[in-house]
Amino acid sequence: MKTARKPLARNPKWRSGASPTGPIDHLRTDEAIDAAVSTVVTACQYCMTVLSDGAKDRGDAFAALNLAEVLIRHASETRGEED
Repeated sequence: MKTARKPLARNPKWRSGASPTGPIDHLRTDEAIDAAVSTVVTACQYCMTVLSDGAKDRGDAFAALNLAEVLIRHASETRGEED
């Protein structure tokens, strides 16, 4: 019988920042920089913290936004266009 793998967010080593290549915030930040993105959106509060901290450590390389923020902005902009 196979044992299910735990998601990364529930793995204590992942949470603590233990990664073969360094702190997880730097790893995820480097991935975003390599992808040449200006904004990263997440619904996970832990991921938001990791990405925000990583972006700040790298000189605000990109904006890290919560999905709810993006939806509210879009709804406000859409409502403004209808008026």
